Amino acid sequence: MSRYLIVNLFSDPVKKHHSELVSALKEHFSVQPQKIGAHMTLIPPFECEDILALVRYTELYAKTHKRMPVIVGGIGSFRDNVVYLKIQMTQEAEQTLIQYIEKAQTHFESRAQLTTPHVFHCTLVSRRISKKFDMISNYLENEQKLFNSYIDNLTLLRWSEDEQQWIVEKQYHLHP
Repeated sequence: MSRYLIVNLFSDPVKKHHSELVSALKEHFSVQPQKIGAHMTLIPPFECEDILALVRYTELYAKTHKRMPVIVGGIGSFRDNVVYLKIQMTQEAEQTLIQYIEKAQTHFESRAQLTTPHVFHCTLVSRRISKKFDMISNYLENEQKLFNSYIDNLTLLRWSEDEQQWIVEKQYHLHP
């Protein structure tokens, strides 16, 4: 059974800024970098034998929906183990994404494992940082750059055991 994940991959300047921050955190605090570049998770990792129904739905969704503007920037956190860039979007955009996620979850057998994200975000660091969390938070406290960007793709990633990383299986672009 294969393992998948659906995300929106951000392009520059968000991608570049995210990469710079992740590199700085790795250098200053010896934390592991994210395995995926600047992204917003739509459907968290799940296992599925037959992905075809989800692929068809995602392809149709992308063909019939427009990209959604967002503002990426500012720092947020979950508990003491996730630090992220905030994502601001209109209520309409948020509802549109939640509708996609809820419908997508009906298209495969292991949907019980899935949950809708409550806070859309772009993770900077998340693994084994509890002891360094306060130092990382202090380091980033003045990081307030904001970037206009878009949710403009739905990207299906598949976990590669051989490469020990997520690889792009298919990317669907929303209309401009």
